[in-house]
Amino acid sequence: MDLRGSVDLARQLATIDRSPAPPSVDVDAATRLRATVRSRFSELAASVERTFSEPFQRRNKLPSPAQIHATLEQTGALSTRIGRPVAAAVDTLWAPFGELYALWIDRIGYEARVLRAEITPDLHALGPAAARLERLDAALLGATAKGRLELQNRLIPGLARSFARTLSSAIGSLPAAATPAHVDAWAVSPGWLRPEIARGHAVVAAVLGHERGRLEGLVGPTR
Repeated sequence: MDLRGSVDLARQLATIDRSPAPPSVDVDAATRLRATVRSRFSELAASVERTFSEPFQRRNKLPSPAQIHATLEQTGALSTRIGRPVAAAVDTLWAPFGELYALWIDRIGYEARVLRAEITPDLHALGPAAARLERLDAALLGATAKGRLELQNRLIPGLARSFARTLSSAIGSLPAAATPAHVDAWAVSPGWLRPEIARGHAVVAAVLGHERGRLEGLVGPTR
């Protein structure tokens, strides 16, 4: 958060109602609200797990080992093993992986925003304390939006750098007469590709966990 964000946040906090919590809350309403948040995020988490448990399913649009081998041949990476041909192969092969990770990060952010907007009236209906917490959270979200976006924008490039390093090393380690079968080994343990996909999965799961924790914090602890 920069200086302007800090000043804006201070102004917003000064306007938020400081009413004390009511003596009682509609327990049933709070329970239903918690169940809604848990259910929606559980569905989203299950979709993430399905995607990354079988990453080469057609809908993910990741290149198959045969397509990877063809790309290495077309770019000249199999012949040179260094320089621009390898860089071209890395760029071509990274693109669908980067798109998949970015798609999930964007979707999680979108789903979290939609759910937050959906539950805001119900949070306010729980009473002054819940309403104040929601307004505080909204103020913090607004004040930290720029910084959070900058941090998020570093996630995919970080994965791209790791992908480039490991792929370049794997290309250099291929035998002289590399065949598609050699590339097949990349996609199974201990090949380099599965751990790289696991890195992307871990980043997506971390973003999901962050959003889930924030919204579950608004609706109170689970029981």
